[in-house]
Amino acid sequence: MQNLDLPKQIVMIDHGHYLEIIRTWRGLVAWFLVLFSGIWWFSILQTVPDMLTDTNIKDAAGYVPLIHIGIGLLVGYFTLALLFNRTHLYANQSKMEIKHTPLPWFGNKVLNVPDIKQLFSKKVVTRTKNGTQTSYKVMARMHTGKDIKLLANLADREQALFIEKQFESYLGIKDEDVEGAL
Repeated sequence: MQNLDLPKQIVMIDHGHYLEIIRTWRGLVAWFLVLFSGIWWFSILQTVPDMLTDTNIKDAAGYVPLIHIGIGLLVGYFTLALLFNRTHLYANQSKMEIKHTPLPWFGNKVLNVPDIKQLFSKKVVTRTKNGTQTSYKVMARMHTGKDIKLLANLADREQALFIEKQFESYLGIKDEDVEGAL
């Protein structure tokens, strides 16, 4: 393994027979969403009981409280995931596994290491009406030519490159240039 400094939010453990890298999700966005969710739920708890008991509300307007409660539940779950979830990346010489815990989240996967040709990192620039947002992702190029996303939405380049380089070194994957990679 290469001797690189650990980026923020990253923990690496060499268990001998497998390598584990853990990335925490908690960041500034999580704390903003805690505040947002608190205000959202406070307003729901203040207004929805009155709306549900108001006999003058008819038809579609009666569903408005349910929509607000649904949005609150989704934002609340996302906030809890950002606060408590971690991504565990495990690899030994036969398989690589990506697991998001403790709250269920999409993106869990298992890859056969012999099928991996190359690991690489990419910069992702998202343009919005308010400007641009930059994030990074770590990808696996399989011997079939298919690219598989291992991890996305990394806040900085150092996290992506650290994960890529550590697993390449541990698994004995020779670093090769990939078009569009960092």
